[in-house]
Amino acid sequence: MVPLESKKMSPTELPQAFRYYFDREFTREELVSRISDELNENVAYLDFVKAFNSNTEGDFRKSYAEKKAAVLLDSKYYREQIEYHDSIFRTYAENRFWDIQQKKLFDLQCLWRAEKARIPEIESVWDFDYWQRNIENCRFIPEVTRDEVDMYIEYLNSCDVYLVNEEWQNYDEFKLNEKDDDDGLEHPEWYDFHNLRTGNAVLLSLQDVRGEKEDYYRGVWRTETYGPEKREVLKPLLFVHDDEIMNDFLGKVESAQFKKMYERFCDMKCTINSQEEVEDAFYFLTDLYHEVPIESHADWRQGLIHARNKYINRKIAEEIPVVFEEYQLKLSLGISYPVENDTENKSFYESLKKPVLEGRRLKGEPEDFNF
Repeated sequence: MVPLESKKMSPTELPQAFRYYFDREFTREELVSRISDELNENVAYLDFVKAFNSNTEGDFRKSYAEKKAAVLLDSKYYREQIEYHDSIFRTYAENRFWDIQQKKLFDLQCLWRAEKARIPEIESVWDFDYWQRNIENCRFIPEVTRDEVDMYIEYLNSCDVYLVNEEWQNYDEFKLNEKDDDDGLEHPEWYDFHNLRTGNAVLLSLQDVRGEKEDYYRGVWRTETYGPEKREVLKPLLFVHDDEIMNDFLGKVESAQFKKMYERFCDMKCTINSQEEVEDAFYFLTDLYHEVPIESHADWRQGLIHARNKYINRKIAEEIPVVFEEYQLKLSLGISYPVENDTENKSFYESLKKPVLEGRRLKGEPEDFNF
């Protein structure tokens, strides 16, 4: 293996302003020597070192020449690292920008299900799932505005949680969670933030008229296809990972001593399992090229994780205005966004609509969604 000092390099590896050093391939060692010789002929340098002990000048000149060579040759690597680091947040921002439109689509879904809005592009509840995956080209919701961008940036700068959400239009699960916090799926924190400022939380409480109609026709098809659904009183399911069930079980079956041991074991396991996220946060922060404040927290691990999350969200917030400008430019030029597997997605969601149409046919009604 060739030593670093002896590796041949092209003059193009030097910054443009310093390529005068060589018009041929050179080694790091040769560059250090050239810089040292240049210093020794530099009047300003010679005047500067007069104020210092002459016995130290030689070592200083050699050390400085090595440092200057490192700056000229190695700074490219650090610049590329910084550029790569910043480009990651640009990519994050390009994805997260569409959170704004997902919220508007969900609010519209609530109104459509309550039959308080009609949308030519929507004929079934399944269409909202399709548009969730093609939100960039969803033209029946209003365009993103500067005020909405400002609100989203405010949200990012206030948030110490970093989550990439994949469930934006899961109405049924969000509805279940609204009725019972222990059931269904919590909607994204961005929805909560938005609702506090717009009052749109009330939309989820509207009656799901349209969904109930589709369920009815789907039920007709299911009965015809699989026979009448057997009604029976179902007992609650027994799961060892249900905290409420386990607390009741341990209190009635196990001793108080074991119950306490079990609870301590679960706490320890939870702490150990969170270690991976703590390590990820630590290594992420140590790779940064500037300081990141860590706020006080009762648990230093959570303080570290929150510091990482807030940093990521802040960097995304810085990139959002640039993404917004590109979005506006594409709109003005009529440029659409590419969509992966669009044909397959359309085919899949069309297949999910068929049971409703079959139910309509079985009831002697037109096979359409005009109901």
